[in-house]
Amino acid sequence: MEFPEVRRDERIGRPEIATDPMGPDHSDTYVFLKPQTQWTSASSQAELTAKLSARLRDTRMGIAFSQPVKFRMAELTRA
Repeated sequence: MEFPEVRRDERIGRPEIATDPMGPDHSDTYVFLKPQTQWTSASSQAELTAKLSARLRDTRMGIAFSQPVKFRMAELTRA
């Protein structure tokens, strides 16, 4: 929430449905952003992603940025 582009974060954890392809050692965090016209510390999604990555680097977690639907479809179709 320290980035002005972030509207809110939500759903930390993983679904409880049996068809979810992710193991119990993975979790999702959804970060909802304000409209890009309201951004003040980044001018593009790539720039914001780079800044978020730099800020989260010391968390010792693997971090990937993706769109939720795109990410789920990639997980479901992965061999």
